[in-house]
Amino acid sequence: MQHAPRRWNREFAAPLLDEAQRSGLSLAAFARLHGVDVARLRSWRAQLKRERSPNLIELVPRSVAGAAIRVHCPSGHVVEVEAAGLVEVLRAVQEAAC
Repeated sequence: MQHAPRRWNREFAAPLLDEAQRSGLSLAAFARLHGVDVARLRSWRAQLKRERSPNLIELVPRSVAGAAIRVHCPSGHVVEVEAAGLVEVLRAVQEAAC
């Protein structure tokens, strides 16, 4: 393993966390073995997980008939609601990362 930089970046943290996962060790044991701070590993793990997590829904209105809005979810579910401005509400919920 290369020497840990003073300020970590994604290019250092991501491969290190991948190695930690493959090692089968607890994160604390892996950190001790490699001389890195376990809190920093946990922090980067959480940050990378947030970045890799897909959105709960993908807003792609496929059909709009009158005031009805149909949303096709990645899970395959289809939600259809008759409400003005629903797309804007869903975008706000998605951006808030609820």
